[in-house]
Amino acid sequence: AHRIADSVSQPVRKLLAPAVMTDMAWLNAQGNNLHRRKMVFKTGAIAGGGTLLVAFILMLFGHEAITLIAGREFIGAYGAMVFMTIGMAINAFYFTIPSMLVTAGKVWPMTLFNLANLLLFAVYLPPLVSHFDVTGAGMAFLLRVVIISVILSFLGWPLLKKQK
Repeated sequence: AHRIADSVSQPVRKLLAPAVMTDMAWLNAQGNNLHRRKMVFKTGAIAGGGTLLVAFILMLFGHEAITLIAGREFIGAYGAMVFMTIGMAINAFYFTIPSMLVTAGKVWPMTLFNLANLLLFAVYLPPLVSHFDVTGAGMAFLLRVVIISVILSFLGWPLLKKQK
């Protein structure tokens, strides 16, 4: 389930994220808030939309994908895969915000945020897995992504709302 869901995010994480980091650093150094905002929203919409389409296709043909990749005995991972691919799609919509924050000098808030989020994940992962088995791991991942996206939106909003 993780391999299939991870393949959904590969283009964003491996191709777009490194390029965005460089461009975001340049835009932040220039103080070009208008182009920074456009970049965040346009690249997020493109990456998120494309990833959401792939996630939808995997939701429709996930049983076949799991059977083809891992074998019929792993069909129980379908639920985890669905939750994880939805999480990867949500993640793709806001993948530029961490780069924007780090290149704007918000390294410590991002570090503390990531640490707190990891600790919180460690708290709710075991009960979800205990109650829902493998699907619970996918649910925990999706919950983590939702929490991250909401908090990153609040952290990034001051930089995105600047008009000048």
